[in-house]
Amino acid sequence: MEQHLSRKLLPSEDVHHINGDKTDNRVENLEVIDHGKHTIKTNASRTYKRGQKHEMSETERKRRSDWMKNLHRTGRVSPPQFRKARGEQS
Repeated sequence: MEQHLSRKLLPSEDVHHINGDKTDNRVENLEVIDHGKHTIKTNASRTYKRGQKHEMSETERKRRSDWMKNLHRTGRVSPPQFRKARGEQS
């Protein structure tokens, strides 16, 4: 797709396969879209189990929690309520 566009893709861009077949790389089957929109399109047809719980120990749960808190503290990830307060879309 970068060759077709004669430019590099932006970090916020994804290449979407219109027909869903990732092996069909014809230019007419590809579109460049924003990462968030690509996520929405890709996940629209998926079904998820509500309330699905991960089987993990309390130690692993705490490790993951501490890791995420560190990402928030260092500014690499903002909690959803902060993004909303700043007017950012999620």
